[in-house]
Amino acid sequence: MLFKERLFGLRSCLLAAIFCVAPVFSPMFALAVETNLTVKDASEDVVDRLTAASLSVSAQDQGLTSAQELLAAALSDYSTLVQVLYDQGYFSPVIHIRVNGREAAEIPPLHPPSTVKRIEISVTTGPKFSFGQAVVKPLATDTELPEGFRSGAPATTGLIGDAARAGVSGWQRQGHALADVSGQRIRANHQAAVLDAEIRLA
Repeated sequence: MLFKERLFGLRSCLLAAIFCVAPVFSPMFALAVETNLTVKDASEDVVDRLTAASLSVSAQDQGLTSAQELLAAALSDYSTLVQVLYDQGYFSPVIHIRVNGREAAEIPPLHPPSTVKRIEISVTTGPKFSFGQAVVKPLATDTELPEGFRSGAPATTGLIGDAARAGVSGWQRQGHALADVSGQRIRANHQAAVLDAEIRLA
């Protein structure tokens, strides 16, 4: 009888131990991923814009938890973050996105890691560019281009788009309803940090 009581007590202790340890191996804990974004030589505003745009940073809030989803988020961040920097006038950025310590671009999308424990994003903005050549042609009479679209001013993709729209609107106000952008030539001189922009209208 004493032996049976001791055996029952031992089983109870083992079951208690199993139930106490079990939550550590719950799938819920496997979903947590550590995401860090560091930006070198950038203003707080630029850092905030990059953070807000990064799908990797917001992945878990959006319900992206599988390794394949997290890898896809990391891969999409290359183009997303570059576009944010172009909009802010940085045309020679260097971006590294590492998943579990490995560059995301080097991981085959069809063979993602079994789990993703951390995503590290490192951004070096490079110098801020200014406009060298800033031209929209031909221009309708009395067309007003954005004040910032001029040689020597800080260059951004937003200003290029605004200048193109202003040029088209100038012709449309004169009755040319089908006026549109027919071509553009954007050239970046990385050594001089100068961006030449030429927009052609038809």
